[in-house]
Amino acid sequence: DHIVLQQSCLVIALKRRKLIPNLFLQYNDSILIEILALSNGSFYAPTKEIWKVKHANLTTGNWRQLYRNQDGLDFQTKSISNDAELGNWYNDTRKHAEDSQVDIVAASSSRSSPNTHQRDLIWKEDIAGNSVDIYKEGAHLLPAGTNDHEEWFNIAAAVVGIRTNSSMENKLKALRGAKPQEKKNRFKHEGVVHFVTNRTYLQFQKQSIDGEEPGMLIVPIMSVEGVQSWKGKGYKAIVLAGLPHEETPQLYKINEPKCYANAGFKTAHSKNIAKIEDVRTACDLLKTSVLAMAEMVRALRDEDLEPLNDNAKKNLKTNRDRIGDTVLVPDLVDESATKLGKGIRVYKACFTDHDSNEGHPAPDPLLLAHKAANVWGRMTGLKFLANGEIPDPFSSEKHIMAVERYLDWHQSRLKNVSREELARGLGQLVN
Repeated sequence: DHIVLQQSCLVIALKRRKLIPNLFLQYNDSILIEILALSNGSFYAPTKEIWKVKHANLTTGNWRQLYRNQDGLDFQTKSISNDAELGNWYNDTRKHAEDSQVDIVAASSSRSSPNTHQRDLIWKEDIAGNSVDIYKEGAHLLPAGTNDHEEWFNIAAAVVGIRTNSSMENKLKALRGAKPQEKKNRFKHEGVVHFVTNRTYLQFQKQSIDGEEPGMLIVPIMSVEGVQSWKGKGYKAIVLAGLPHEETPQLYKINEPKCYANAGFKTAHSKNIAKIEDVRTACDLLKTSVLAMAEMVRALRDEDLEPLNDNAKKNLKTNRDRIGDTVLVPDLVDESATKLGKGIRVYKACFTDHDSNEGHPAPDPLLLAHKAANVWGRMTGLKFLANGEIPDPFSSEKHIMAVERYLDWHQSRLKNVSREELARGLGQLVN
């Protein structure tokens, strides 16, 4: 593990971040310094040092900016399959979603997870640049929960360019996939929730970006136009842990160094350190995404929500009615800054092209931007959509079955002991 820093930043870095004392310094011709053993997570700056909250009027037009045109879906992405087959799953999903001769698949089919072979074939690294193993959690950006995923019907429609006035059935087909009539299985690799581009890997990911109190923002370093016209290529994103700066007390507490450390952000290199331009670009995108999400949810009509499950209908109506004329959006702590302050560093994640065989294949930046907007809403006290489940590993069906199998195995090894055998073992048997 190594860190690359400008020489002039060394003293400031040590003082500001309170790094652990086990350091090894090496100077080279480029006056770069390698700092070892950054295991306490304090190397990267918390969100509150970078972004603050700012009130913005809720206007129309932002949602349309983050809605794809169906003419722009001519590209290929990987699939969750044994050969990571490349295909135009976006266009195929859209076509079947708008085909009245095919049916929507059941809500219970909304979950999909790769097996170990598929995971290792597709994801060579996680977001932090570490190799993917059993300790790295795979999570969906658009939630896959049986109830939760339905709240994201409009996001799925925006991803594959479904017409905005299309029926709820078509949007749900785009969301979880369609199937031939009288058949059980959906068309292979279709449905936004099943896309490789809807899945990311990171250690402690669910605790970082899911649930009611998420602690991490992952935002593409892209313009709105770049997100809308994305075609499966790699891009960069910034990662920030913790809540933004607010004058009022924060809604909940996040231990930022622990958040970074748990997620595995323990290495750095000059290519993974964001610049002020990156932070500003990501901030602008997140601002538009928050306004777009608020605009979309606020415009939901009761009659449009009728086909959804009861839980989704209730949540969306409640969230809609709480959105006012202004929302809190991100802004730079120092709006006039031309560079980040000394000793302040922001992690820059690198996602790869889908036709390459390295790194972390790029998640859809439109999904990642909407996920970040949803997380931002939780951080600032405004719920938009369901934010994913954080399952209890000890209450899962797999865990219960494993315990039952262990008990059966243990029971099979026990012998029935008679009174005589017990007495003989205790030396109490009298002949």
